[in-house]
Amino acid sequence: MTTDASLSERIRHSRAFESIIWSVPLMNYKAIRYGYLRDAGFGFNDVAYHSKIQTWELEIPTGNNTTPYVIACWTAIDGPVVVEIPASTPAVSLFGAMMDSWQRPIADVGPAGRDGGRGAKYLILPPNYRGPLPIGYLVIRQKTYEGYFLLRPVIADTSESNLEKAEAFAKLIKIYPLAGAENPPETRHVDCYRKRVHAIVDYDDSYFDNLHEILQQEFLEENLDRLVAFKKEHS
Repeated sequence: MTTDASLSERIRHSRAFESIIWSVPLMNYKAIRYGYLRDAGFGFNDVAYHSKIQTWELEIPTGNNTTPYVIACWTAIDGPVVVEIPASTPAVSLFGAMMDSWQRPIADVGPAGRDGGRGAKYLILPPNYRGPLPIGYLVIRQKTYEGYFLLRPVIADTSESNLEKAEAFAKLIKIYPLAGAENPPETRHVDCYRKRVHAIVDYDDSYFDNLHEILQQEFLEENLDRLVAFKKEHS
């Protein structure tokens, strides 16, 4: 016999399980951003690079030990953000994609991306942006406030000289608000080699606290749909 209490508990369990499955992409992003912030002092618009191939100290989903990662996070909550990707060289190019906080690709970069390896200034717009669009940028309309990339500098091998070239290349990446484009602030580049960074999701009781926290910070598309429907209904 099913009691009201046991049925309520089963419903809570089912909803909790569904919430975890639904939110895994968002929580993976949050784990990366918070892990680097907590363990490496890395913040929005900073660029984290690895001067040598990352080791076991970097706890990150699907990590590898073949190319040195370059990672950055940004937020467009206060307005558009510029991400400058340098042009490829004979020794170094980039492979990977920019993604929003739900890990949906918004633009590939490098030779296989929109800049075609020539480098470009990518302009990332926040949700519902209606402002002017300056000339000279590759425009990306992001559906969330926050976004990130985890790129791979492609080098011929992992010799010391090529790793130094990859590091120098990573330091050419710049991130800053469009509002400061005429005199952009200097991008902070953080070497995370051999830093112990825990950047994977913890599936324990803290999961729901962390999920609640980022949902209060992020733009929720469902809320926008409801707002539009409400305005149409009451216009």
